Amino acid sequence: MFHNRFFSTLTKTKIPGFVFDIDGVLVQGSKAIPEARNALRFLNNNKIPFVFLTNSGGLLEREKTAQVLTKLGMLDEIPNVRTVLSHTPYKAYKDQYKTVFTVGPIGSSRVLKHYGFKNVYEAGDLIGEYPGIAPFNMISHRAEKYLSQNGKLPEDKLQFDAVMVLSDPRDWSADLQIVADILTSNNGQLGTTNYTSNTKSIPIFWSQRDFQWKTEYSLPRFALGAFREILYRVIAIIKSPKLVSLPEEMMNSDIKLIHEKATEEYDVKKFIDERVMGKPERIAYEYAEKELRAAFKDLYATREEFELGDVYMVGDNPLSDIIGAKNYGWKTCLVKTGVYSDDYDLQVEPSCIVENVEEAVKQGVNESLGLFKDK
Repeated sequence: MFHNRFFSTLTKTKIPGFVFDIDGVLVQGSKAIPEARNALRFLNNNKIPFVFLTNSGGLLEREKTAQVLTKLGMLDEIPNVRTVLSHTPYKAYKDQYKTVFTVGPIGSSRVLKHYGFKNVYEAGDLIGEYPGIAPFNMISHRAEKYLSQNGKLPEDKLQFDAVMVLSDPRDWSADLQIVADILTSNNGQLGTTNYTSNTKSIPIFWSQRDFQWKTEYSLPRFALGAFREILYRVIAIIKSPKLVSLPEEMMNSDIKLIHEKATEEYDVKKFIDERVMGKPERIAYEYAEKELRAAFKDLYATREEFELGDVYMVGDNPLSDIIGAKNYGWKTCLVKTGVYSDDYDLQVEPSCIVENVEEAVKQGVNESLGLFKDK
């Protein structure tokens, strides 16, 4: 095999490691990016460690791995890829918060329960008990089996200790209303209000804040960061003292003017207790490095002549993949199959800009091991 032929004569060889974003790098929506198969097959065949690091979520890590490899048609070929999701770091908080509200795909509360959280509720649970809480929701029409999956809610008012966002909401109207209710409540107690106090809200955990992501559609689509911006603008309007005291005749004024006056008067970030976990936050790369080192150990546990060398982050989003990895000290490869395009205004320069993930792998391996100099 190529790996044995090349490496058998070397000592203390530094083996590069690769960390791949998923959407816009390996797949676009439901479609595989063709070069991804060649890239992963080359690394797997030559025992070069790699992991997935994605800002998507709402599934268990093993489920996301299987989903991606199935799209690539490689589930049987490469069954055991380690994956870090944007909400993987939530595992560390399972004993800190007793009752949480979660946002993500319908039924995704099971993810937090798998992590060890005890009392987890989502929009469907609350709508099942209080139908008027989100009157224009689509959840009750599409997912009856998930309603009130936690059984009857407490007779007294439900009190949340945190909001944990797993991924993009599937019903923006319902989740926007309920999360705004909780963050402007009295210490997380559902059905109460705390509009005028500047006391900090209960914590809201964001698995990431990407504003856009790439599907098979020609243009990038809104991501969780867009929902976050809308939520905070709504809360700013709710909490603005000047807006609350507006005369009745002004309520029909131009919405933009009302919004501008509200946000000028109230800085919502001073009120929201916010925690962000996914790329470009450092914690995401710490988890990915841990998994990459474990993948390296799986391959070379008994081979002392090898050690992990440079790590290459391969991504399509300059504002999350590239900035975060560069700040973490990794090398970075920006691909053109996702969010990034040639007219993008880069804030930081990646180590390389390439057409696709296969070129990124070749460039990284060549730089580290000199395998493609004659090609």
